[in-house]
Amino acid sequence: MALTLQQQRDLIEVSKHGRRLGIDHEDFLCGTKDSRVPVTAATTASTGTEIVNYGMTTVAGGASSQTWKLAAPTPGARKYLSATSTSTKGAVIKLTSGTFNSTGGTSATAITLHGVGQRVELVGASTSRWNVVGGSGFTST
Repeated sequence: MALTLQQQRDLIEVSKHGRRLGIDHEDFLCGTKDSRVPVTAATTASTGTEIVNYGMTTVAGGASSQTWKLAAPTPGARKYLSATSTSTKGAVIKLTSGTFNSTGGTSATAITLHGVGQRVELVGASTSRWNVVGGSGFTST
């Protein structure tokens, strides 16, 4: 069943900010238009630095393969990575510890985005495991 913003606001049982923000009978946050996530950029100048474990990070590879480290996950937190470069050498995101769990139960310690528009969506499953829950065009090793 689709719910408009006004219909969601009608479900609020505990209000934090009038009808603009509240909690419904199932303990879901509702009434907001959406939530914003921080957006950061990993560039060739920041190669080797750590990428935060929340929000969205755009990655831009250069003439050679670029590598960044991804911070350890926080359970339940979402992380989005998206390539903005046409570099065919790839942008490599490595874990300092832990694994990426992907389709078929495979575990990896690095994800590579090879070209513009390639993306991956991660959710922290534990403090040492990211689960891949979506994406396109990336490889994991």
